Amino acid sequence: MGIIRKFKTLWHQRNNKAYISYLRKQGCEIGDDVLFRDVSTTLIDCTRPALVSIGNKVDINRHFQILTHDWGCFILRGKYNDFVNSSGGG
Repeated sequence: MGIIRKFKTLWHQRNNKAYISYLRKQGCEIGDDVLFRDVSTTLIDCTRPALVSIGNKVDINRHFQILTHDWGCFILRGKYNDFVNSSGGG
């Protein structure tokens, strides 16, 4: 991970409010009064943000992850440096 990317990740995960703001800007649906107990150990996959929806008054504990794919796509992403979309019609 490059230094700039690492800095951006740390910046977005500096506190609960900043992380929620970041997720919403990515297109994730995050309700009101959501609490991430430890954002530094939380991973919300934003490759398909329309698939992420967290309701109101949700308390999310440490080491929590939401994935919107099965990680198989990262084989192609690593090889071709591109994301291959596997959802939707064709």
